Amino acid sequence: MKKIAYLLSWLLCAGTGNSFAQVFSQNFSSANTASSYVNATTPNSGQFTFFSAFGSSPFVIDNGRLKINKNGTGSAQAVRNVNFATTPKVAIVKFKFEVANAVNPSTAITNQGHFFIGNGFENSANLPDNIATAGNAHSKFGFSISGNSFSVNIMSALNGQTKAPESSTQLFSGEQQITFVVNNSDNPIVYQAPDASFVSLENDKWDLWVGTTKVYSNQAAFGPAVPLNQFRVGFHSNITTTNILQIYFDDINVYDESILPLFVTFNTNGGSAVPEIYANPNQTIAQPANPARTGYTFGGWYKDVTLSTPWNFAADVVTAPTTLYAKWNPITYTVGFESNGGTAVSPVQVNYNSTFAAPTEPTKTDVVFGGWYKEATLTTPWNFASDVVTGNTTLYAKWNDPRQYITFPAISDKVYGEAPFALNATASSGLPVAYEAVTNNITISGSTVTIINTGLATIKATQAGNADYNAATPVEISFTIGKASQTITFDQPTPISRYAGVVTLAATSSSGLPVNFSASEPGVGLITADQKLLVKGLGKIKITASQAGNEFYLPATSIEREVLIHTAGNSQILVAQALSPNGDGINDVFVIEGIKAYPENQVKIINRGGVKVYEQKGYNNENIVFNGKSNGGDKLPDGTYYYSIEYKQNGQWVQKKGYLFLKN
Repeated sequence: MKKIAYLLSWLLCAGTGNSFAQVFSQNFSSANTASSYVNATTPNSGQFTFFSAFGSSPFVIDNGRLKINKNGTGSAQAVRNVNFATTPKVAIVKFKFEVANAVNPSTAITNQGHFFIGNGFENSANLPDNIATAGNAHSKFGFSISGNSFSVNIMSALNGQTKAPESSTQLFSGEQQITFVVNNSDNPIVYQAPDASFVSLENDKWDLWVGTTKVYSNQAAFGPAVPLNQFRVGFHSNITTTNILQIYFDDINVYDESILPLFVTFNTNGGSAVPEIYANPNQTIAQPANPARTGYTFGGWYKDVTLSTPWNFAADVVTAPTTLYAKWNPITYTVGFESNGGTAVSPVQVNYNSTFAAPTEPTKTDVVFGGWYKEATLTTPWNFASDVVTGNTTLYAKWNDPRQYITFPAISDKVYGEAPFALNATASSGLPVAYEAVTNNITISGSTVTIINTGLATIKATQAGNADYNAATPVEISFTIGKASQTITFDQPTPISRYAGVVTLAATSSSGLPVNFSASEPGVGLITADQKLLVKGLGKIKITASQAGNEFYLPATSIEREVLIHTAGNSQILVAQALSPNGDGINDVFVIEGIKAYPENQVKIINRGGVKVYEQKGYNNENIVFNGKSNGGDKLPDGTYYYSIEYKQNGQWVQKKGYLFLKN
């Protein structure tokens, strides 16, 4: 794999006065054997002084990467114990790291590996600490392996091969870029991090990144006095022997960033952004372009947030990371006053984005001052407590005329039962109008009118005025409330049986008032006092439903229904066989129920001797009727008589015969 060079962009901007160097660099692409990268006595800037491996499994080169192929007991180390060409005061160590193909990984994550940077390391498997003769570590971190993942951890002192406890459980998998930043410069530094941000790091502290993830920040050095001359990386024998594990390294680089540029940031205090400036220590910086801020003029850069001490770009030098603060002077704008015919009001000068006190109110004959407004149309009032000036402004005076009047539109005529309606009278002052019902056929709640009776209704509108307006002259409006119309629903079923007796009639009015009935054929049916139908005989009867109205409702249009009174048989004729024409109102005539339904008919009466005594066509039980007298007008004697009734039913003549008893 190709080597990835790590260059800080701000170092390039700082100039040639800064020194920085890549003191170690190796990407394992120049040879295929691990021994090619080892020289125990005079290593170059890309060689190690010692490799060891797990048991019989050495370090190997695998596709341009250094691999530890762990398949047995023992530890593995890669050591560089010959000093770099220069001793970094700020070391940035970068390498790629991956674990793979782990079998039966440990269930607990522990530090199985380490990375040390410091001085005096041995070409051996001994692990250094700040006491053992094996060497001294300035800063260090540990690796823990779990399956095909790993974590990086803070480590305590190591003695021999004893593991230190882990301090992180954040797992990473696949090939990851490790960045280890160590400061031994005696001063705070700022470096450009893998995520392109600028990060501060204190003296004798270290940061650790995995990819663009910052895992540790400003961690204390283990041996602050130890120079950053050498490094070693290794894995311990405590990885279980049943594991099969490959550990890969690639692109191992150590940078000497001993002289770092300082950078100056600019807090614009609400203005447009100004980029950072990177400066050489103890040198001046060029003044950047002025920022901009609406409503303000730029007042210079200051050393402190209180804006007490200005920065002198000609003389002041940068000695540490610095922030400069922008000062702003508000622009002053003119606020003028258009009094709209009132006394003059002098303009005032107001700072940008500031409120100001209301001026003395103008005066005008016969009217009252109504405040200052933002537009000539007097739409939006100016709020002196919260509205701020953002430019040259003109305010406009509003005047209120205390002489107000009421406009009360006409009300169209109504009818009883209409829904409540709203009144819409207005006062020229804009004050609310009150309403009063002058007549008692309406009620008013607020501005809503409810109709409770018919007749002429009158409403009075008033406006009592206030401190600015006189009372308005009351206005009365009248309108007529007429009777409401109503309809009848009559759903009487038909036909009705001759023997039904008393039948309830089904009709209602939309007003809810009771419906009255009348019948056209007393011989067929009568309307009782409680408005029911009393069935009297066969035939067709017309029943009329009506509602005469009242003080609230007009009479309804009457509805007429023809009702058939019938029997279950084919013949719809019934004969009363008793006749007693004595004037008592009972059986005074020969009644043939249903005969009127068959106007084409002929009735014959025959005595016992076979002589026809009566014959009539169009028999109707009323004016054509047999009352015990012959066609000649003779009163017939008591006795038994025979009758013959012929009528046309459905185009066919039907005959009905029988006898009757006559008793005078």
